[in-house]
Amino acid sequence: GMSADDIKKSIDTAIADAKALSANTIFFETTFGETVIYSSEKMPQTKTSIDMLGYGIEKAKSEGLFAYVIFDVLKTNVEGKVETSFVLGSEQLSQISESASALGKYDVDGIMLNTYTVESAGEVYDDYTRFGGGMGYENYLRSNVEAAVWTAYKAVKKENPGIAVGL
Repeated sequence: GMSADDIKKSIDTAIADAKALSANTIFFETTFGETVIYSSEKMPQTKTSIDMLGYGIEKAKSEGLFAYVIFDVLKTNVEGKVETSFVLGSEQLSQISESASALGKYDVDGIMLNTYTVESAGEVYDDYTRFGGGMGYENYLRSNVEAAVWTAYKAVKKENPGIAVGL
């Protein structure tokens, strides 16, 4: 419910406060509740009249700060809400790729991959019994994580080869 000017003032204040504390880097979260704050074709977006992430990055850089974004790798669109997906099929991997590619378009110094660990839970084990086919449960969990992280990494690097990507 904030106006564009109120959003900008809030971002300006946060960056000024960081500078006052002698920070040289700003990390931007990319999810807000059940939405994302970047432009995405597949993910539900926070309803605002401005590109909050773009404005924040631009402001940080204009103040001489490094700008990084935090990308929650396993956050996908689950029935119109951003939620963590522990069962990764082709649709989830496609969403991860699209989101990482969208973030790679921003003028950031780097992207920190976050939320990429697959929980050893009932739903995941059920999926393993249907699709894991004898590879061993631990190997199945590891292959899901590897697929998600590599999908994100390759999408970012394809969009912006010079960008730093880390875990």
